[in-house]
Amino acid sequence: MNPKIALDKARKELEKTQDQALGDEKLAHQARQTAKAAKLKLKQIRRLAKFTKKAARLAEDKADKSHEALDIALTRVEKLERRLRKRQKKEAAKSKPASKVKRAAKAKNKPKTTVHRPVKKISKPAPRHINGPTPGTPAPVPSVSTGNTPGDAAPIPAADAQTDANPSGAN
Repeated sequence: MNPKIALDKARKELEKTQDQALGDEKLAHQARQTAKAAKLKLKQIRRLAKFTKKAARLAEDKADKSHEALDIALTRVEKLERRLRKRQKKEAAKSKPASKVKRAAKAKNKPKTTVHRPVKKISKPAPRHINGPTPGTPAPVPSVSTGNTPGDAAPIPAADAQTDANPSGAN
């Protein structure tokens, strides 16, 4: 082979390997930077995780303290409510007349008596007919409204009764 061709071939191969080495070096540098960034991110993530765990622990402690304070306040309110009920009972007992108090005391001390009553037998209802009332029952009588019963829709006002008796309005 011609030495000149071999030299050119060797130079091309040298350039090719230099380019390859340069590219590999750049890739290695990028890989190191990525690893460093990942390590930093991991460190930050660990720090962040540690911080959030600490914050969660503190929040749980605070919640426990709040629940304890709530329980204490609830027992205090219940205690005050009992006191108030007791005081109201005492005041109600004081405001009762003496005769009522005596009667109430006698009723408390009096033994309870039981009254034995005969048990009524429940009879079966008469069968209903579809086309009308049961045989032997009288037909309902319609009632006439006077207007003065509390259940009526339109009661007669007292003012109308006076105007009918004296239309001029004078006595």
